[in-house]
Amino acid sequence: MCYQFSLILLSLIFLGCFIPIYRKKDFNLCKFRLNHNSMLRLNGLYDSIDSVGKYQSENCLIFYSDGTFLELEHSFNIVPDDSFKGWKNYFDDSVLIKNFDCGRNCWGVYRLKTDTIFLQDFENTGQQTNVVVTWEGIIANDTTISFYKWSCKKCLDPLPYPPGTHLIDPPRKFIFTREMLEKPDSSNAWFKKKNWYNRKSNTK
Repeated sequence: MCYQFSLILLSLIFLGCFIPIYRKKDFNLCKFRLNHNSMLRLNGLYDSIDSVGKYQSENCLIFYSDGTFLELEHSFNIVPDDSFKGWKNYFDDSVLIKNFDCGRNCWGVYRLKTDTIFLQDFENTGQQTNVVVTWEGIIANDTTISFYKWSCKKCLDPLPYPPGTHLIDPPRKFIFTREMLEKPDSSNAWFKKKNWYNRKSNTK
């Protein structure tokens, strides 16, 4: 009985870590040339400061010169957390930055085309894990990014990520709120350790 339970447990762990090959293929933004836009700031974080009352979470974005980005989310649906003072003050502790580990779903890749920015990451839904979602936005200036569209090809869950392409109305705005002398190390992005990613990644 214990042996069978162990096998079941190991199988569940394996399936939770496994990403079907067709989803890896959907994670294709990284194969495009990494262009740079002087208006996108890489020395700090962008905060969705207009989230309260409009969205279910407050998010922050940190961009890196290697084409990766870090997204963190604080949900408004959980028990109120008085210790959370916003993302602007979250990274005040240099020890936290040095030892930062957020798991799999907080890392993604971005690419730029003139003033348009594309993000791509893996998301978990109620029915699926590691589905690829693509976001599209406009870099209005060096302090403001507005995301107006997202899409998911393989999503099956009606909430929160129904399949297809969807407009964000009103667009979700991210504001550059602080400079950072130190940032979490982007080499910790889990897909950078995968051969399937490194074979197609284009950072030239």
